[in-house]
Amino acid sequence: MSNTALSAFINKVSRTLDLLFDPIFIIDPDLKIVWANKATKNLVVTEDDALYGTFCHEAIHGKETPIDTCLAKTCIEKKEHRAFTIYEPKLGGWFNINISPIFDDHDNIIGAIHIAHDINALKRYQEELKETREILSTIIESSPDLICFKDRNGRLIEANKAYLDAFELSHIHYKGKKTTELAQLSPLPKIIFDRCEQLDQEALSMETPLHTVERFDPPGRAERVLDVLKIPLFNPDGSPKGLIVIGRDITELESEHRAIKELSKRQQAILDHAPVGIVFLSPDKDTIFVNKKVIELFFINEGNLEDLHGLEGQLYPVPEIGQTVVREKIIQRPDGSRFWARITGALVDPKEPQKGTIWIIEDIEREKALLEELKRNEYTFRSITELASDAIVLIDSFGKITFWNTAAQKIFGYSKEEAIGKDLHLLLGPVKVHKNIKDAPINFKINYDTKLIKRLSQFSVQTKEGKKITVELSLSIINLGGNRYALGLIRDVTERLKAEEEKRRLNEKAQKMQFLDSLSILARGIAHDFNNLLMGISGFADLILMDSCVPEKIKGYAKKIHEAVKTASSLTQTMLAYTGEQCFIRRPVDVRKLIMDMGPTIRTQIPKTADFKIDLPDKLPMIEGDPIQLTRAVNNLVINAAESLDNGKGSVELKVYVTRLTQKDIMAHDCIASSEAEPGWYLCISCTDTGKGMDEQTIKRIFEPFYTTKFFGRGLGLTLVLGVVKAHKGAIQIKSRPKYGSCFRLFFPFSSKIFYS
Repeated sequence: MSNTALSAFINKVSRTLDLLFDPIFIIDPDLKIVWANKATKNLVVTEDDALYGTFCHEAIHGKETPIDTCLAKTCIEKKEHRAFTIYEPKLGGWFNINISPIFDDHDNIIGAIHIAHDINALKRYQEELKETREILSTIIESSPDLICFKDRNGRLIEANKAYLDAFELSHIHYKGKKTTELAQLSPLPKIIFDRCEQLDQEALSMETPLHTVERFDPPGRAERVLDVLKIPLFNPDGSPKGLIVIGRDITELESEHRAIKELSKRQQAILDHAPVGIVFLSPDKDTIFVNKKVIELFFINEGNLEDLHGLEGQLYPVPEIGQTVVREKIIQRPDGSRFWARITGALVDPKEPQKGTIWIIEDIEREKALLEELKRNEYTFRSITELASDAIVLIDSFGKITFWNTAAQKIFGYSKEEAIGKDLHLLLGPVKVHKNIKDAPINFKINYDTKLIKRLSQFSVQTKEGKKITVELSLSIINLGGNRYALGLIRDVTERLKAEEEKRRLNEKAQKMQFLDSLSILARGIAHDFNNLLMGISGFADLILMDSCVPEKIKGYAKKIHEAVKTASSLTQTMLAYTGEQCFIRRPVDVRKLIMDMGPTIRTQIPKTADFKIDLPDKLPMIEGDPIQLTRAVNNLVINAAESLDNGKGSVELKVYVTRLTQKDIMAHDCIASSEAEPGWYLCISCTDTGKGMDEQTIKRIFEPFYTTKFFGRGLGLTLVLGVVKAHKGAIQIKSRPKYGSCFRLFFPFSSKIFYS
C-alpha cells in the first residue's frame, strides 16, 4: 500500500519538481532514493539506474551509514519536518536542507521529500561582511583621527586610541562616563572638557551635523587644532539617540593653509576638510585642485596629483549648462583597487563654462554594504516568518492587514491575496461581534495603544470555513517608516485547551474514585464492626428464646430483637456489597432469562400511570456472576428510575445489548469502573427514565453511602449497584440533565468462552 501511495505521489509532483533548480529527491521509509529531479542527477553526476534504490547517505554523502548531521531518519521516525544547514564536500559546499514526511490518505508515513538549497553565495557574503566589519573596526582603531561614540546623555560609549591619547584617558575605564566625569580623571584643563560638553549639547539639539574647528593650548603642552565633526543620531521616532564625534588633528595642516595663496583660508579649510572628496577640473580635463578627502579616498601622497591621471575619464561626461549630474558607480584607484562612489558634478559657473567643473566624490562603500545587509536581513525575516508555526500578522493604524505569513494561511484558511488589505477584526471576528469591534482600528489610530499590548490574550475566532477556534495573541507596536503598526503573533491553542480540559476531567475523576475508595474502606470497617455487634445481640436473643424460665412476653421481645438484627444485617450486607467484599456465588448467568423472570416483579415497582418497556434481543452472551446480586442491582435501578418520575408520569425503559468499551470509554468522566475493568466486549444493562434528572453536583455524590435526595430512603440503593458492578469487574455510566431524565448503563464483561443463551 505504501509503495502504491508513494508512486502516486511521485507521479503527481515529478514533472513540477523536475523544473526546479534546487536538487530534490524522494526517499522511502528505508532511506532509499526512489525518485530524483534533474538538478539532483546533475549534482551527483549519475543516471537513474545508478541512483534509484541506493541509500541517500551513499548517493549524496558517499557514506556507508547515515551521517550525524542528516536528519532524514529522524524526520521519518518522528513524522516531523526537519530543516538544517550542512557542508557537503562531495556536492561542492554549503546547503540548506528541508526534509518533510510524506503521508498516505490514512496518515501513514510512506517516505520523505528532501530539498537542498545552495547557500554557498550566502556564506561568501556573510564572510565578506564579517571581514568588512573587522576592517572597518581596525580602520577606526588605527585611524589618526579622534573618533568616539556618545549616547544622548553625553556618556562615552566607545573611543579609538587616538581619542583616548589626545585627552590622556588611556589609563582609565572611560565607558559610560560623562564629559564632566572624564575632566576629573584627565590631567588636561577642565575648560577643554567644558567646551566638549557645550558642543555635544549643541550638536544634540541640531538635525544636521555640527562642524567646528577648535584650538587647544593647554599649559606645558603644544597647541593643537582639531577639525571636529559631531554627527547627531536619531531614533526612528525622531528623538536623539547619540553622537558620532570625529576629530582630526589639523595643527600641521593649519600651518600649510596659511601658505596657500590661490584660495582664501576659509575656502581652503572648507574644501580641504570636507567629509567628501572635491575635485576641480579645467575644461581640458587637467586636475586643478583636489581636497584631502580625495587623497584619502585614492590612497595617494599629497603633492603627487599625477597619480590621479585618468580620474577625469571616470568623472565625465561634462554636465550641461544648468544641469547637475548625480550617479553611482565603481571608481578605480591608482593601485587598482576599487570602491563604490556617489559622484555629483556641475559647472563651476554656468555662465562661464570655461572655468571648468567641480566634482564631489562620496565614498558609499559602507552605505552599499548596509543596503546589502538590509536585503539579507529582509530575506532572513521573510524566511523566518514563512517557516514559523505561529501566525504572524501586521496591521496598520486602520486595522488593515499588511503582512500575512504562511502559518496564518494554514490556521485561518485565507490566502495572502484574500487577507492583505482586509480588516483583521472583521475577517476573523464572528459576525455577531462585528458591531462591537468596528471602532477598534479608530481607537488604535488615535491612541496608538490598546489594552492588549504586551499581554498574552485568548480569543475565539472564526476561520474561512466557519470553524471556531481559540487562539493566543501576543501584540506589539512597531514603528516602520514613521508609521505605527501592530505586530501580532497568533497561536492556535484549540487542541491544547481540549487536552487541558480532558486532563482536568481525568483529575476530577481520579479524585472521585479516590473519594469513593475511601468511603468503601470506611463502609467496610463499619460493616464488619456492626456485624460483630449484631452477632452478639443475636446470640443473647437466642439464649432468651432457649430459656424455658423466660416469660412468653419477654420471648416476644426477643423475637422482635431477631427481626431488627435481620434488618440491620441486610443493611451491613448492602454496605459490604458496595465495598465489593460480599460473598458472591459466581456462575454463568443468563441475563435475558433473569430479566424476563423479573419482569412481573419490576412492573409492580413502576407507577401505573407510567410507561414501562423491556428491550431484549433474541440472543445474548452469558456472564459470570451472582444472579441474586445482579437481580438486586437491576431492581434498585428500576426503583430509582420510577421514583424520579414527576407525579408518576413518564416512561422507564430497561434495555440489554452487547457493546465494546475502549480505554477512552473506561476513563471517561461520566464512567466509574472497577480497577480490574479492561477494554473489550461487555454486556450492557441500560435503564432510562424521563424523570426529573440530576445536576452535576448530585451526580458526583449519588454513589456515596446514605446520600439521598428523597424524603424517605436510606441512600444505599445506588451504593449497592456500584458495589455489584465493581465486584463483577464492570463499569457504570451515568448521563443525566435536570428536567431531561437519566440513563444508567451497567457494563459486565464476558469472554468468548461463555456460550450464548
